[in-house]
This record gives sequence, C-alpha cells and structure tokens, in this order.
Amino acid sequence: MRLGKAGWRTGLRQLAVRATRLGLLAAWIAGLSVAGAKEAIGGAQGDWSALASLIRSKIAAQLPDSEKVAVEVIRVTGSLPGQLDQASIRVRVIGWLRPGLANSFELSGVGPGGKWMATVVARVQVASTVLVAARDLSPGQLLGAEDVTLEERDLAGLLGEPLTRPEEAVGKRVRGSVRSGKVLTKAMLAEPQAVRRGEVVRLVASVGGVQVETQGRTLQSGAVGEEILVRNVRSGKTVKGVVVSADEVWVRAQ
Repeated sequence: MRLGKAGWRTGLRQLAVRATRLGLLAAWIAGLSVAGAKEAIGGAQGDWSALASLIRSKIAAQLPDSEKVAVEVIRVTGSLPGQLDQASIRVRVIGWLRPGLANSFELSGVGPGGKWMATVVARVQVASTVLVAARDLSPGQLLGAEDVTLEERDLAGLLGEPLTRPEEAVGKRVRGSVRSGKVLTKAMLAEPQAVRRGEVVRLVASVGGVQVETQGRTLQSGAVGEEILVRNVRSGKTVKGVVVSADEVWVRAQ
C-alpha cells in the first residue's frame, strides 16, 4: 500500500493553522493502493469497518504518535465492483477535511470489470495530548510549570496550532485572558519582554562597516527579536531597532 504524503499531514496539522482559522483543514489524499482489496474493504455490500480502519491508519501514519484518529463510515454510493481483488484504489477527500463532521471521499480504481468509482461519506475525529491552562491566566502573565497541564482533547474546531509540551509554554508571556482548561496554542503566547519602556539601553549601529554605540531610551517595551522605537539620548532622534538583549538594541542602517 502506498500513500502520497502531499496532504495528509498538511491538512490535519493545519487543524489549527491557519486557513483553519475557520476550523477547517485543507487535506488532499494523494493516492492509496491496496493489494487484496476485497479482504481490506470487506466486499462491495459488506462491512465497511475495515475500510474505516484502513483510512484511519493512513491518516495516523502522518501524525505524531500522540494523536488518535477515528473514522466512521456513514454512507457509500456509486459504482463499486463486487470483486476488488488486486484492484488499485485511489482515495481523495472532496473539498475540505472537517474533523468532527461528515466528510466525503472519492474512491476509484480498476477491477475485473473495468474502471469504477464510489463516494464514501465518513466522519473523522482527531484527538491528541495537548497543553491546557491549569488555571485562569491573565494578559502579560509569565507562565510557570504549575500553570499548565497535559490532557487528551478532541481537536475538532480548534483554532490555531496546539502546544504539546510544557517547555513550549513555560517562561512565555500570555497575550490575553485564558480560561482554565482551555487548550493553549502558539498564537496565545509571546516571548517575555526583554526591555521595558523608559529604560536606558545601548544603541548599536553599523555605519560603513564600523560599529557605533551610543545610549538610547526605549519608547516601547519589547521581547528579543521584536522591533521597537528608541530615542537617541545624545541627538534626540527617534529610531527603530531590534531588541537583542535586556540592555542592547541594534539599529537599522539609515
């Protein structure tokens, strides 16, 4: 059996990222070939649980081990041959993959009677062990290990990419209010502020290949890597610079 990788992981991991900002995942099943398809599917009129298991295993193979996928086949329509031995089956999702809801999959292949095509309607559930808030969190709060916990959650409808390890959150700053029990995503957190507004820092610039330093007073707070406004203490000029440490800001060449 072969499954093209161009889509399973992208669609399901975007379960949260970011076209999925609407709660929808883009997924495209490239190809699925099955030898002995009659046994794998359970026959044209028979039990479709084996097909559900087959689709589930292919989705799960593209996800971290912690993730769990459940597939429930609801309905099958179209031209499906009674004998599928040695048939080559191609499966693709029709439109967008929506975890927790009914999705349509197109199956096609070539059997003893020639080409065939069928549509399978199935519900896909994705669960994973993710990081959640252990208590109510306030804007600007720096997270400690006691503020987060790991729980298994259904990811259907989740907006954003969930965090899966405590170290991804501990030491980070909360952007807004977060209720206890809410799944934490990358977008909810920011790096801690390295400098605060009104502090005196070293302003460093490279002019003609020569490094020049002077003092500046920050007009904004910022984390390492963020761009802030700083006033040159000597000249009084306001410039933009990138925070590189708690006491140093690099200025763009003017």
